[in-house]
Formats: sequence, structure tokens, C-alpha cells
Amino acid sequence: MPRVPHSTDDLEAAELELQRAVLAADVIALEALLDDEVEFVDPAGRVLTKAEDIEAHRSGRLRITEFTVERQRVRVIEELGTTDLIATVAGTHEGAPFRTRLRYQRTWRLSDSWTVVSAHASPVTRRV
Repeated sequence: MPRVPHSTDDLEAAELELQRAVLAADVIALEALLDDEVEFVDPAGRVLTKAEDIEAHRSGRLRITEFTVERQRVRVIEELGTTDLIATVAGTHEGAPFRTRLRYQRTWRLSDSWTVVSAHASPVTRRV
């Protein structure tokens, strides 16, 4: 399917593919979906590189067992897109179980396919 810069369909599909890759700890898919220069700000405010994020999944330090999207908004402007979502996320981090609601904001760039160039996750402390 050819990529259409002004359509949200492909970006929605890429976001879903990313969520599935996180749930499956599919580091091959994550490698393809994350830009080499991506920086991810995690819920604790730490900035992670692509290599650090992928290694957390590969090593099992981070295991996501639930990723339930409550709300999602996708926007595309030319070759840039954003996904803004609220999700309940559960799993283990360094062996400790967690379950929390998070807001994810990701910036994507379209070249041959959509890749994440910047990402941020923060706790949702109230109903939105």
C-alpha cells in the first residue's frame, strides 16, 4: 500500500503496530518503528535512547502485558504526524509489577514508512 502523507490511516496502523510490538516484546518490529535518533521520555522523566528502550524489552527488564487504549487522536501534516493517546498499561519493570494509566504523545516522520522520532509518556492522575 503506498504511503499517503495527508492520510491518518497509515499512521493509525503504525501506532497499532507499535502497541502490538511492545506487548509482544518484538524487538525486530520496534527496531523498524523507532527512528535511530528517537528519544523517549518515560513516566519517571528519564530520557531513553532507541538502544536503551529496545534493550529493556529484549532483556525482559520491561514486560508489558496489557496496553488498553482508552482514547486516541491521530494527526498528520505533510510528512509529520502525532499520536496522542491515553492507555492503561500493565506489566513488570525490573521484576516489579505495575498497572497505570498513561498519556503517550508521539511524533512520527514519514519516509519509506512511519517511524517515531520523539515520544513522551506521563501518568494520568485524573479522568480526562
